[in-house]
Amino acid sequence: MPIVDFNAAKSWAQLNPDTTAIIILLLLMGFWVVYRITKKYPYNQTVVRAVGYGTMLVVSVWLSWGMFRPQPSVMSQISTVVQEYQNVAENGIEVVMLNDNPNPAPGDRIAFMEVQGDKCSYFGVVQPAGYVDINRRTCPSNVQSLETLYVPLNKGPLGTNGQRHYKAYPVAVKTSRETQ
Repeated sequence: MPIVDFNAAKSWAQLNPDTTAIIILLLLMGFWVVYRITKKYPYNQTVVRAVGYGTMLVVSVWLSWGMFRPQPSVMSQISTVVQEYQNVAENGIEVVMLNDNPNPAPGDRIAFMEVQGDKCSYFGVVQPAGYVDINRRTCPSNVQSLETLYVPLNKGPLGTNGQRHYKAYPVAVKTSRETQ
């Protein structure tokens, strides 16, 4: 569960109280202007009042929706990312091997795909120690990024489609898992 500091979240209105007060006063002045127009020109009073108050209501709801909604702080966003990384470090990313290679040898290039999530593909090389060193990721949105993951090649359980499932872990976790 991500850690979020709700006290650190500030809305635009809390960060800019002077501007917020001016906007609220302008909205009130707008209501007053519509009221004065309907008093001065009573022959179209119903139409002017409906259009004027309706427009002011829509504008005030639109402004207040964005002004008073809390924005997450940088610290809460960082803590969320750290929590997600810890989750991946503990549980790994479940992937399936795309290559038709039941016994990969050191130096073979291997491709994996996420079982859940964005369905990104991971590419790496089999190392002599019996794991795949992942160095690149490509997602369906054509976003490529460099990755530092490893996938132990001990036989994973068979999935429902007959492919073996593996777990990809961050490289920083590799040294602690090897010592266990």
